[in-house]
Amino acid sequence: MKNIVLVSILVLVTSYSTNLFGQETSKTVLSTDNHVSLVIPASLDTFNLNNAAVLQYGNGSKEIYIIVINDPKIDLIGWNLTKHSYIILGNLIKSLSSPKVTPPKELVIHGFNAVQYEIHGTVNDLNVVYVLTDIETPHVFSQLLSWTLKSHADDNLPVLREVAKSFNDPDVK
Repeated sequence: MKNIVLVSILVLVTSYSTNLFGQETSKTVLSTDNHVSLVIPASLDTFNLNNAAVLQYGNGSKEIYIIVINDPKIDLIGWNLTKHSYIILGNLIKSLSSPKVTPPKELVIHGFNAVQYEIHGTVNDLNVVYVLTDIETPHVFSQLLSWTLKSHADDNLPVLREVAKSFNDPDVK
C-alpha cells in the first residue's frame, strides 16, 4: 500500500503532456513547499540555481532557466503585490548593467493577481533577458523568475511566458 501511495504521488508531482510548447513534451512540477505547480518543457531538469528557491529548473544547452521563490505573506505586514513586485524588480535591476524594463503587465493567472516584467540587461558580461512574474496567492507572494541569453530570446521568451501562465497553487481550491 505504501508503494502505491508513493507511486501515485510521483505521478501527480510530475505528469507529462504534449504540445503546450510546440512539438516539445511538457511536464507538471510541484515546488518543495507544495505551494506552486508549473507546466514546463520536459527538457528542463532540476538545477541548483538559488538556495531560496522552492522550484528550480533549467537546460544549459538551451539556455533556459526558471526559479520560484515564495515569500510568506504572514511575514510581510502591510505588503501588497505592487510593493512586493517593485522591491523584487529593484533588487534584480541593481544586479544588472544597462537594464531596460518593460512597463508592468497586469495578469490574472488561475485566479491569482500577478504582474509581469521583461528585463534586458548584462550580468557577468552576458546579455540576459528575464521574465519576472510576481503572483499573489492567499498565503504567499511567488516570485517566478525565468531567464535566457539574448541570443536565445526569440525561441525561449514565448516558452517562459507560457510557463508563467501555468502557475497554480494546488492548496487553493
